Amino acid sequence: MTGRLIVAEFPASEARVVFDLDKGYLSFLDRRRLATVDYTPELRLALGPEPLGDLSWLPEALKGSRRPIKLWLLDQKNIAGIGNIYAAEILFTAGIDPRRPANSLSPEEIQRLQSAIGEVLEKAIAHRGTTFSDYRDPSGNPGGFQDLLRVYRRAGEACPRCGAVIDRIEMGGRGTYFCPRCQR
Repeated sequence: MTGRLIVAEFPASEARVVFDLDKGYLSFLDRRRLATVDYTPELRLALGPEPLGDLSWLPEALKGSRRPIKLWLLDQKNIAGIGNIYAAEILFTAGIDPRRPANSLSPEEIQRLQSAIGEVLEKAIAHRGTTFSDYRDPSGNPGGFQDLLRVYRRAGEACPRCGAVIDRIEMGGRGTYFCPRCQR
């Protein structure tokens, strides 16, 4: 997603949401207006499990869903923090077609998916995220992971693994990029 949080002495004029802190303001900027902000006076978990760490729960969770695996990964109630770019890269790394029903994955494919989730997200974090337009890290610097993307926004280009042409389809209103030869 795009957007950023800024802590400053005054609220940002283009802020979508502003929180008044003891010392200054926390402004949330979301130019593309894709994010949501939920407030609850009591702590409750509205997000799925953290994607980095123990994913031993994943086989059982996938077994119960016929949704395409790409849409399952994007659903923040299933697993937190995986957006469109990272879902495409995770599925490419795992060699899984984004259209496949989640419950159709074999144990071996689920194991590859578990590994790919950690591999892609850790690499993205190490490169401070992905910047195509306005995303900045907490220090104000653009991310660098966009330079390492293998399928996202590469429709019509050669697959870096097999040389086939990378395809783009729409899924859930989002562009979905994949290699029709490598991702089965």
